[in-house]
Amino acid sequence: MKKIILSVLLLSVTAIAGAQEPVAIVKQGHFSVGGTTTQRPGVYDNSKFVGWAEQEETGQSYRADHAFVDFQIPADSKPLPLVYVHGYGGSGVCWQMTPDGRDGFSTLMLRRGWSCYVVDLPGRGRAGRTSAMTTVKPVADEMFWFDIWRIGIWPNYNEGVQFPKDSASLSQFFREMTPDLSLPSAYWLNVSATIFSSPTRQAVFPAGYPPCRTRKSKQSCPMNRADSCSPKEKSRNVSTG
Repeated sequence: MKKIILSVLLLSVTAIAGAQEPVAIVKQGHFSVGGTTTQRPGVYDNSKFVGWAEQEETGQSYRADHAFVDFQIPADSKPLPLVYVHGYGGSGVCWQMTPDGRDGFSTLMLRRGWSCYVVDLPGRGRAGRTSAMTTVKPVADEMFWFDIWRIGIWPNYNEGVQFPKDSASLSQFFREMTPDLSLPSAYWLNVSATIFSSPTRQAVFPAGYPPCRTRKSKQSCPMNRADSCSPKEKSRNVSTG
């Protein structure tokens, strides 16, 4: 069974990996920003082991609600770096590589000399440690996101779309999605403001969240039909990550 699993993984990696030109990186890493710290009263006693999931919280701390930032700085970088912020349902990986293995925007711009800071917002991806009391439900919603991300109107692809139309790439795209474990959106917007507080950074946001609604039908309109939305709704779609 292990050999079968390894073979499948190897085939998957081979299928999406293509020849890529090398890029010189002078520094890379990651850090957390923002967040909260909860401190329980009392003195911690490490002799009281309850279990991995259940803890004796007395005297212990809990850090959560932070953003996670992955960064790379190329050789001879431009003065201003770019900060990439994902949309709802995703994480920073959507900027780094396409589902069929091509360079994503952050990688493309890295090759052009721009330092990249790729963000996982609080409660998403590698920033999943949260103080929100939430329940994760297996909601079947992939066709909805196919429409929202302007790939097309399920099951039809938009004319001229550059998204690969094979089933393997579509599966990779859907598997990049991550549950939202965050506090209400107003909070992570404040954390995002912390990330972008430096005047030496430029931010890159995806457009298209949330789905706008037409005035007449009150039904969600696909993002490639944004002309049927009100000006206010259009503005919200462009300005919100």
